[in-house]
Amino acid sequence: MRLLTEAARIGPKSTISGSIEMFFVSGVSVTAAGTLAVIFNAQILLGVIGGAGRLLGGIAPAARTAVAYPLAARFRTAMTLAMFGLVVFSLVVMSFLNFNFTQLFLGDDAKAGFDVTVEANPNNRLPDLREALRDAGYDVEGNIAGVGTLVTASPSFREAGAAAAAGDDFARYTLAGADDEFLRLAELPLSTRAIGYASDEAVIEALRSDPTVAIVDTSRLRHDDFGGGPGERDLFEFEVRLTELEAEAWAPIPLIVRNADDGSEVELRIIGVIEPQATALLRPLFAVITGRALLDESFGGGDGEDFFVTTVAGGDSAAIEVARGIESALLERGVQAESIAAIIDAQLQQSRAFQFLFEGFMALGLIVGIAALGVIAFRTVVERRQQIGMLRAIGYSRRLVGLSFFFESSFIALTGIAMGLLLGGALSYNLLNSPEFTDGAEISVRVPWMRLAVISVVAYVASAAMTFIPARSASRV
Repeated sequence: MRLLTEAARIGPKSTISGSIEMFFVSGVSVTAAGTLAVIFNAQILLGVIGGAGRLLGGIAPAARTAVAYPLAARFRTAMTLAMFGLVVFSLVVMSFLNFNFTQLFLGDDAKAGFDVTVEANPNNRLPDLREALRDAGYDVEGNIAGVGTLVTASPSFREAGAAAAAGDDFARYTLAGADDEFLRLAELPLSTRAIGYASDEAVIEALRSDPTVAIVDTSRLRHDDFGGGPGERDLFEFEVRLTELEAEAWAPIPLIVRNADDGSEVELRIIGVIEPQATALLRPLFAVITGRALLDESFGGGDGEDFFVTTVAGGDSAAIEVARGIESALLERGVQAESIAAIIDAQLQQSRAFQFLFEGFMALGLIVGIAALGVIAFRTVVERRQQIGMLRAIGYSRRLVGLSFFFESSFIALTGIAMGLLLGGALSYNLLNSPEFTDGAEISVRVPWMRLAVISVVAYVASAAMTFIPARSASRV
């Protein structure tokens, strides 16, 4: 009765939400289901072996025995298979997710259309990068094709309209003013746009001409599943999720911006949300981005500048040389320049090192599973001495007895590997195509063939090595 009352109170339209724990629940569930499906349908494999007896030749009896005996002890076989398959499943899912997110957020889109990023010293302002470089004797025309400028400030933000009724709940974040050259050179694809803007180009044109509109990175939209770090929770955040904006047309979001120095306020309208892969790497792009005119008029020109450079020659090596030249020419002014390609390479190395470390810890579970397979193989030889004698009496050679035991372990190992690859790949594909999981980022799912091959080969070779000695012992009984 209580359950019926609670169901009536919740209502049919209520939804159930989950977080990272659903990854573990789904992994255990699909692995358990896959294990049961294999155990209770393995007779089909026996029929296939029987039909392929001529192809298998003299090892057909060993193959039949290798499948028939595990089915006689289904519980033990199921537990071993589930343990083996679950670890492979976890490794496959982590490989898929790490590989695809690395390709997405650390690919060419992360450059945002630029080659070099230049950070000026806020205590020694640099109004014009080209002019400063010419004064320092640097060959600007021979090396630099374009320079986009972002002027930044740190005001407080609050959503206007209904959110204003909640009180004086302003929260800090970065406001960036982009000049015309930045808006012309930048490649900032949008996840979604407000009503009245038919294309990304229309949004960029509005930023050039209208000082009351802005775009924002996806990190400022509401995230219920994962909380930010200690400093992130105090930052401004919209009360809408990206998936909600992508699901239906939306009007520009009004936003009140308060100057921290004099308390004056201006109103902006958010008309676009930048794709996360375009802002994942460059820190200055984590901001509410508007035209530079607003910062010049209402925020005293901002607190500092960041410059984004495109090179004449193009390519990663040219970007590295230009970054070194800019930093050397303006060293006395505290300017720091870095090739965006070098930043991506450094991030890739750190990301891969972390991924391999994490996957290595998960692989310890695979070692435990392989060791358990070896222990079971040793125990099986002791338990089945009488059966081995009967097999020898009806004509099994030592070679067939050894192959039978070896095939038994291979049956469990190969089935567990295949199950982990299939289920892990299916779950990964569904996750990477889920807007709720990717925060609206569209990912073209790629298969990490090399990692999967390494996982499969290492798992099978190790399990085969662990069962070779028990199989050899069985052949000598």
